[in-house]
Amino acid sequence: MNEDEKYLQAVGQQLRAEIAASGRSAASVARMIDMDKTVLHRYLHGTRDIPSTALKRICAAIGVSPAVVLERAEQRMDGNA
Repeated sequence: MNEDEKYLQAVGQQLRAEIAASGRSAASVARMIDMDKTVLHRYLHGTRDIPSTALKRICAAIGVSPAVVLERAEQRMDGNA
């Protein structure tokens, strides 16, 4: 796995954690932002690049800043999360 793939995985893991912390399910978030749940699933599992606009919509739905998600994903990659 290359560094880009590791980063996508870390961002997806962090988004899953943030969704869980918000008390919502991935399916409910997908409905809230009018996104196909399969597409969201791919973002959450790091199998598809996340456009910045999609990240912003996901984060707004769960009440967290995209910057916080990305920072925490970096910490995951460094082994600090």
